[in-house]
Amino acid sequence: MSNSTKLRLLGALAVVLVVVGIVLVVTGDDEPTGPSTTTTTVADGQAPTATLPLDDTSVKGVSSMAGLVVPDAAKDFLTAATENKAQLDVTFTLPSDQVATFVSGSGFPALAEGEKVVTHSSPLWKLNPEGTESGAADSVTVDGVTVVRAVETVPEGDRVRVRLVLTPGS
Repeated sequence: MSNSTKLRLLGALAVVLVVVGIVLVVTGDDEPTGPSTTTTTVADGQAPTATLPLDDTSVKGVSSMAGLVVPDAAKDFLTAATENKAQLDVTFTLPSDQVATFVSGSGFPALAEGEKVVTHSSPLWKLNPEGTESGAADSVTVDGVTVVRAVETVPEGDRVRVRLVLTPGS
């Protein structure tokens, strides 16, 4: 077979591959063919996992759900929820003179210096931060939903990092 014939065959093959690729891109579908949720059943004798109403994870939404009073001076507000909505991690920073306002306004008991109440790491924080942790835990019922709350504060530069773990109560 001559070189010119080989080049023609390679050119034709390249054109066919490009056409097939374009057809796949244009007619391809990103939508799943089945349902996009997983349905599970609870085994006999097991209770279903309680969940939090996490439709709104903004400052206002989380504050409303968990009975929090977050001062306007709060910055860097972030949340991370577990896939099953059984836990919400929340973090933000406050000026140090606003911590007492947050704690008392939210109805938390007094924070105990050196008290570690958040015992897991999170995408939002380190498990063992630098600085002295102060913490407290309680539960609150808002609109018929009980939320168990654990709060820790850790100095962070000229501000204080607030770390909250919210879980459904029984």
